[in-house]
Amino acid sequence: MRSEGPFTVYNHHKARGDEFHDNAKLTKSIAKQRVQEQLDILRQRKEHERQLFKEQIQTEEENFRIQQQLKRLQHLENQRFVQLQIEARSRVRQHEIVEVKSDNTKAHYGPEETEEVHEHQKQRRLEQQEKVRNAYLSQMQLSSLDRRLEREIERAKDSKNLETILEM
Repeated sequence: MRSEGPFTVYNHHKARGDEFHDNAKLTKSIAKQRVQEQLDILRQRKEHERQLFKEQIQTEEENFRIQQQLKRLQHLENQRFVQLQIEARSRVRQHEIVEVKSDNTKAHYGPEETEEVHEHQKQRRLEQQEKVRNAYLSQMQLSSLDRRLEREIERAKDSKNLETILEM
């Protein structure tokens, strides 16, 4: 169906030749190949980001589990410490009760209690209280040091995680 005149169908091959048509096909195939390569790079990048995200989630979950375990251990240690305080206080009270009983009664045999004996007992009681107070203070200092160390360790881990993220 070859028409001539105003109803002629335009044909690229006639107008520009076969060489132009072959070059256009080659250009299209190169462009398609380049798009495929870019899509592959994008897929790889997305997969890497997805993997990194999963690793971060797993790390956060592990950190959370460790924090929960540390809290449980701290609670148990606190309970044990309170129990020891209660026991120590009950022993001190029993000792004070014995001292009060001995303070209020006179010895039937032997020398009578003097001001020096009462002063000595009072001094001994104050020294015991000071000793317990110093033990509590040292325990509080140790626990604050432990907390400070835990915070420093956590900061170091956070900075390490940030460095690994920034390297990627």
